[in-house]
Amino acid sequence: MRNEYEIRKTKAEEINEKISDLTIGLLLVGSVAYNSEAVTSESDLDLVGILDFSKVDFQELYGRLDQNYEPLLVKHAKEGKINCVSVVWDMSEYEIGLHLWDKNAFERIVDLKGYNFIFRRFNFGRNFQSTADVEILKNLKGEGKEVFKHPAEIEGGHVLRFYSFFEDASHIYSGIQMNNLLLDPIIMSEQGKYVSEGMDRFKDNLRRKLKTCYNTSSSEVNLYNSLLPKLQGKITKDLRRKLEKFF
Repeated sequence: MRNEYEIRKTKAEEINEKISDLTIGLLLVGSVAYNSEAVTSESDLDLVGILDFSKVDFQELYGRLDQNYEPLLVKHAKEGKINCVSVVWDMSEYEIGLHLWDKNAFERIVDLKGYNFIFRRFNFGRNFQSTADVEILKNLKGEGKEVFKHPAEIEGGHVLRFYSFFEDASHIYSGIQMNNLLLDPIIMSEQGKYVSEGMDRFKDNLRRKLKTCYNTSSSEVNLYNSLLPKLQGKITKDLRRKLEKFF
């Protein structure tokens, strides 16, 4: 009988071995990280790589992954117009998403700066939520909000704001990158303790912000409520308790 979790975990380890020396850190995220029992034949494999975009050899990185080099995307990354790049490819049975964050993007998430920047090509074929002009985020009461990403045209496409979280006058709304650091990611490799210490700072900063914004953490106001229903159905009971009692 196929073990879908082990198949994806093994592939994640292979990717880590191929590119860890090019990264500051590599995280395993998604269901493969936070709940092995939720991994099915339809589950994707998602990883986050933290790099110094100004120094990394992107052509070498793409080559080690056997992926087509994308010079325009890399040009925008090297020029600092974007600080997040995703390399996505299909295996025969599941999809792999390697989401590359410049160290500046990681620090912006840690320091709760709110958003990073991604690139959307004019002829982009995949229908990702992250590259739409708007997306729906949920606050700690489970209420949705439509967030506009302010697309700005550049060579070959648009730069979009990529919200790690969104804040208005009354609430905090969680985004993908915030959830990547909250939902029990596994550090596969890192230089020194850069990633692990950054994640600890992120949680301390977020806890302070939530205590300032909300007076209480309860069944009505907590981080579990801010997850989309698809995620709520996949996380473990232990992780749900941690999110409900985060602050």
